[in-house]
Amino acid sequence: MRATLEFTFPEDGEAHRMAVQAPEAFAALEEMREWLRGKVKYGDLPDDVAAAFREAIDFLLSSLADRGIEL
Repeated sequence: MRATLEFTFPEDGEAHRMAVQAPEAFAALEEMREWLRGKVKYGDLPDDVAAAFREAIDFLLSSLADRGIEL
């Protein structure tokens, strides 16, 4: 299967930039989720900080899910 995206410049310049950078943005979001998860699971964090990190993870995943994105 193959998919082709076509852009008209300069009108679609921003859409093109977003499409080109999407894989790296996705990887950065996954890295952030894993970093937060690691801090909660293995870090020696005060309870309130660990709770805030868990809340950040939940917010990140919920925000992505609202847009149809699953990490």
